[in-house]
Amino acid sequence: SNPEESKLIKGIWLSHVGNAWLTYTTQTDNVFHRLSRLNYNRVYVDVYNDGTTYSSKYAPRNHLLALPFTNPLKTAIKQGKRQDLNIYAWYEHGMMTFPWTKLAQQHPDWILVTDNNEKLIDKHWWLDPDNPQVQEYFVNLLTEVAQSYPDLYGIQIDDHWGIPIQFGDKSKAITELTRQVVAAVRKVKPDLIISLSPNPLGFSRKKYAQDWLAWINEGLIDELVMQLYRP
Repeated sequence: SNPEESKLIKGIWLSHVGNAWLTYTTQTDNVFHRLSRLNYNRVYVDVYNDGTTYSSKYAPRNHLLALPFTNPLKTAIKQGKRQDLNIYAWYEHGMMTFPWTKLAQQHPDWILVTDNNEKLIDKHWWLDPDNPQVQEYFVNLLTEVAQSYPDLYGIQIDDHWGIPIQFGDKSKAITELTRQVVAAVRKVKPDLIISLSPNPLGFSRKKYAQDWLAWINEGLIDELVMQLYRP
């Protein structure tokens, strides 16, 4: 293809919802072959939702999403290499957790509470970005994936890498956490793409205290893919 064409980004997000290929990784080859033929060139693989879909030292594994002996991320990277697809590990749940998760049960002090004593916002509990242990957790989680998967192309965080405004304005805290995580990841794997998929800026700031423009200006984000779920 000519150089102009090859600059085109054509990506697809593979959610955990109803996805047989997370469990039966033999299907990945088939799925990726079709994507490649349709000229996709990057795949954002949902790896973090009620735990991870790969074995982690730091986060419990979600066994509902993947069989104990499968590793959907490893399979995706291997097939991606064969089919010319760049693979991202997409941390969909970001700062959110469900009340019943191991993480939430083991670390009640990590969970944010509003002034009205509410924890459940948007059907989830939320981790406190000011808590040093929460910071360490995310640094460990994301440097682990950077280290363990040398052929991984990128890491993506999204609109849930923020804190609902009901907990107060946490934009400074979430920016500081982003700095810490990005610095740690770049130390381990400098060429790993740090991708962000946020809502439009006004909505991001107003709803999730997520000031992503500041992160871009600071050079923390390599790629921005905005979510345009709008009328």
